[in-house]
Amino acid sequence: MTSTIQTILIASDLSERSDRALRRAMKIAQTIGANCHVVTVVDSQLPEDLTNTLVAQSEDTLKTQVRDLEGDAKIQVKVGDPLSEISQHAHDIQADLLVLGVHRPRKFLDFIRETTMERLVKFSDIPVLLVKTLPNADYHTVLAPTAFSPACANALKTSQHIVPNAEVEMLHAVHIPFPGLTGDGPSSEMAKDKKAEAEQHATEWAQRFSLNLETIPLTTVTDEIYPALHRKLGTDTYDLVAIGAHTRHSPSRHVGSFASELIRKSTFDLLVAQPAS
Repeated sequence: MTSTIQTILIASDLSERSDRALRRAMKIAQTIGANCHVVTVVDSQLPEDLTNTLVAQSEDTLKTQVRDLEGDAKIQVKVGDPLSEISQHAHDIQADLLVLGVHRPRKFLDFIRETTMERLVKFSDIPVLLVKTLPNADYHTVLAPTAFSPACANALKTSQHIVPNAEVEMLHAVHIPFPGLTGDGPSSEMAKDKKAEAEQHATEWAQRFSLNLETIPLTTVTDEIYPALHRKLGTDTYDLVAIGAHTRHSPSRHVGSFASELIRKSTFDLLVAQPAS
């Protein structure tokens, strides 16, 4: 498959968590032949002398990290607000993928407000890869929970672009209304009907978004998606989970509760995509 991911932007805060993101992004770039850019942002509210010192130090640190990885990446140090500067830089270089490390957990602050990482995912017009694990090997297996939405289609396509040789599996959860009346368990007539309906939706969805699902199995479960996903991850091994961030039809950007939960709590690498523009 020819990759449509031509430019990757890594947003770094120079931490060990961001170093994982840099390593993973550069591995992906080498595999698919994409260009890499790395950006870090220095707080504009600091005194000017300190700001200038941090800009120089940040540039030296990024150069060292890139050199140690024996890769090639264009480095940029910005001064300002991380959300606006990173978003603008992604737009300026026409990035196709944004790669982030995971922020340091802050129990109280994370409870009362969104992290910069969450805000970047919410306002990003391009798919975002959140790197949480050590990038010791290439991705080989991808799990794609799907609600047959435009965002889920973009997530699936992006995962195939950045990991062209991986095994991909889709997971879809169907709701069985009034299970005590309609029959319990996956073998009930209602469950069978819902699964057949899901397979038909998958076919129509694939046609609408030009998806090739011939080699991608679809697992349909009669449960809520979040517990179903965690059971799936508990019994099988996946390197990457690719999800769609569902957007409401409103002026404000919205990341669904399922995506928000995974962004905050998952321990695996996560690819999050908005509907393709």
